[in-house]
Amino acid sequence: MQKPAPVQESKQPTTTPTIEVAPANVIRIGKKPVKSYVAAALEPLLKQGSVILQARGRNINTAVDVEEYLKNRYNAVLEDVKIGTAEIETKEGRKINRSTIEIRMAIAKKK
Repeated sequence: MQKPAPVQESKQPTTTPTIEVAPANVIRIGKKPVKSYVAAALEPLLKQGSVILQARGRNINTAVDVEEYLKNRYNAVLEDVKIGTAEIETKEGRKINRSTIEIRMAIAKKK
């Protein structure tokens, strides 16, 4: 009976890609319809009391629409707005600037 060959371990370290995970109350706005993001924002807004909407470039107007919808329909209040510019590298290797917005909202305090 032959013994099985010993398994050789590779000398190269294995690297796992790092994936940036956003906190539960952060909603990143993309190309879906406004109501999709309203539904996604309602859960952290009602459970945690606050939500953060983040968007870049052409999606900024969708983030503002979501904010207005939450403010008018669910009595959420605007706490803070941050605007800025992010430098993004394209597939071709060029660096381009994109406008960014971060909208922080909370549930209105009952009087």
